[in-house]
Amino acid sequence: MNVLCVDLVLEEPLLATGTEGDANTNTSLPYAPGSLLRGALVGWYLRDKPTGYQLGADADGQRLFLDGRTRYLGAYPLDSAGRRWLPTPLSFRVKKGERVTVYDFAAAEPEAGAEYDPVREAFCFLDAGRIRLHTPLFDVSFHHTRDRDLGHPVDGGIYRHVALAEGGQQRAYILCEADDDAKQLRRLMQQDETLKLGGDRNAGYGQCRIAEVHLHDTAKARFWRPITGEDGAPTALEDMPAGPLVVTLLSPALVRDAYGQYAASADAVEASIARGLGLEAGALRRRDAFFRPVLVGGFNAHWGMALPQMWGVAMGSVFVFDAPALRTDQLRALEWQGIGHRRAEGYGRLCVNWHGTQVAHTRKEDDHDTLFPVRAAAIGDGELPGDTHSPVGKMAQRMVQQILRDRMDRALRNLAARHRFGSREVRGAQRGHLRAVLQDGLLRLQSKQPADEVRVRVVGYIESLGGGSRSDAWRRAKVEEGSRTHPALNWMRARVQETPAASPGFGTVAHAMKRALAEEGGLHLGDIPAEGSEALVLEYNLRLLLSLPGLREPATDDA
Repeated sequence: MNVLCVDLVLEEPLLATGTEGDANTNTSLPYAPGSLLRGALVGWYLRDKPTGYQLGADADGQRLFLDGRTRYLGAYPLDSAGRRWLPTPLSFRVKKGERVTVYDFAAAEPEAGAEYDPVREAFCFLDAGRIRLHTPLFDVSFHHTRDRDLGHPVDGGIYRHVALAEGGQQRAYILCEADDDAKQLRRLMQQDETLKLGGDRNAGYGQCRIAEVHLHDTAKARFWRPITGEDGAPTALEDMPAGPLVVTLLSPALVRDAYGQYAASADAVEASIARGLGLEAGALRRRDAFFRPVLVGGFNAHWGMALPQMWGVAMGSVFVFDAPALRTDQLRALEWQGIGHRRAEGYGRLCVNWHGTQVAHTRKEDDHDTLFPVRAAAIGDGELPGDTHSPVGKMAQRMVQQILRDRMDRALRNLAARHRFGSREVRGAQRGHLRAVLQDGLLRLQSKQPADEVRVRVVGYIESLGGGSRSDAWRRAKVEEGSRTHPALNWMRARVQETPAASPGFGTVAHAMKRALAEEGGLHLGDIPAEGSEALVLEYNLRLLLSLPGLREPATDDA
């Protein structure tokens, strides 16, 4: 057995959505599920495989990614000292109006007559009677549903993304049964390599950087636990005499009841824990349980379909049992293997006797008590910094660039209204091929491919339209601009070759960008200005060509 430790830095907001929440809001989980990292590694693993390779039909692929012998744990936030936060147990409570002491109901009954609230922070760190609480920063953004051709917002199509904020650091673990498997996965990941995780990856979300990846020493991996002390070392696990056993779920668990159905029930969890410990049914006697149900879904990228939704038990759930004497190897096997289904994706992770022996924990003063902050609120007194590398500066830069895009959207609508592709000789299939090349150019720009490379590719295709057996129609095609007409191929080539460096003529995208940047004394937010670029000019020229009346309508003359 061995453990692979992967540290990630979010370079863009991360949208790892669950199944709960408002229909018009995509709210991320406070962590990156293990299924996201597993999916990225599957993509890298398949790069060197031949066409037609089936992961599920290969024994190595099954072992590394599918059958649960390799388990991908969720990426949880790190604190400033590089220690991994763990989910806050649901047995933790605070008295109403009091924030200094956290009470653990797994250790004692509540005080008579006192009123308690749940602890709202998602993660915590325990050490010697002290507790630190933490909820990661979230980035709240509003978006419009946009017209696919012109790109302008559609009336009423407003939705919201609540994503994990960029700049956060997270740590994931990969548990491997064989040392060779851990080494093979290690070779797939390089330090400082970037990967895309989560949703809306083509819209500025999900880019992460691998800050560090390392293998545990094989001898130390035998004693690995997800629980660490202040020094970062795993806490010891020892033989347990007969008495209370406190089990805390560190991730959602998918367990089945006696009828084989997925169930969010304490009985199903109890049966799964007993099997994991190698005990007979009834050997554990449940004393108390603090849990809540959660709806679990997923997405199968190979099928292109959502997975069936099922009920599970939420992470942080706590179960207290009266248990017989248990050996260290039984407890260690339970923590190593986990319980329930979909363990390859990090479900069913747990720890034993992490807490439950101390009634109250005192909060440390360096807590981070943020809950769904809107990043703009962090600006403070209204003065925006000029440093675009700070989190606030990056946010301000995105905001001012969006203002620039809004102005250019208006200019694009005006430009498209003044032009028309005037030839009906060009067949619909030919127009469709041109649209496909233009759309491919937009996708390449979104994936950060250099504008020069995209321009060469698109111009090369436009020039190829002037030759061949069906070139006469393209050579005769015109673009109408009011009372004037232009040869279509020449006009399209000039638009794609346009750059902001040259003196932009009136009625061009580069001219529209220059005006947008100069409006109202210059476009800036605080000390941070909006920036035009060749990629932006090329993007809007491609969108202009795609929105031309006569070129974007479906053909009706091919029958």
